[in-house]
Amino acid sequence: MAADELKRNLAAERRRAEALALRKRAERLASRDPRAAWEIARAIGEPWYRVQALCAVAEQWPDAGRRAGLLDEALRIADGLDEINRRVVLSARPLRTMAQTQPDIAAAHIARLLKIAAAEPHRLRRAHALKALLAATSAHASLRAPVADALIATLLEGRGDRIDWLIRLTMATIERDRPERVAALLAHHGEGRRKRRFLERRRLDDEARKPVVADTAPSR
Repeated sequence: MAADELKRNLAAERRRAEALALRKRAERLASRDPRAAWEIARAIGEPWYRVQALCAVAEQWPDAGRRAGLLDEALRIADGLDEINRRVVLSARPLRTMAQTQPDIAAAHIARLLKIAAAEPHRLRRAHALKALLAATSAHASLRAPVADALIATLLEGRGDRIDWLIRLTMATIERDRPERVAALLAHHGEGRRKRRFLERRRLDDEARKPVVADTAPSR
């Protein structure tokens, strides 16, 4: 039984390695020959790497309609994953590009994915999924705000080092949209060295952002 399991694990590792190699080839080729890169992407069996390759191709495809089709294909593949966390995290990759080229369509997908993420019972996995969505929408305030709200609510429900890490990691983005929630997140963060260092960095950053007031007193 152990030998059979080892064989299955080795076979799975080989498939992942082959898929990763194909994804890298597609990414390298996309800017020079997006059609050839698309053919490589289609040959990738692992959904995770296939989606990444399709997005790399879409970003280089000259035709807007075909680009949109590639991103839709990537989203359909991500939707086929069983685990909520992985489905949302993988969907964030095409949404990052779609947010730039089709913000209205991206908004509809984000609303759908927020509902899917809400069904994730494990708070940390839900928070990780929402963090990926926040990163995908970080340059677009109208898309980012509802994701920030969902992430804040999830972070305030959870506890532990990983939740604290996510608070620190996403604070700068959250603060742009919901500065009024910063105090609650900081209070929720566990006490200790990491929190003290984080607060000190924030204090120094605030000091650095303050305008320098020139000394206008007359010289004697």
